[in-house]
Amino acid sequence: MTGKTKVRKFKFFWADQVAEQERWLRQMAQQGLHLEALNVLCMWTFVRGEPADVVRAKVSDRLNEL
Repeated sequence: MTGKTKVRKFKFFWADQVAEQERWLRQMAQQGLHLEALNVLCMWTFVRGEPADVVRAKVSDRLNEL
């Protein structure tokens, strides 16, 4: 099988929990799980890769794009 391993997680955040979302995404990245997608049912899809201490795009920045 080629391609990267995908991992799905269910995680709900209230709209005002931006800091908590960013902290959780950073923890996932430190474990080598990098965000690929998020749907309206709070299913987060990650791609497994090298551990990193980053959050590439803040959730609040993405909300401003909508």
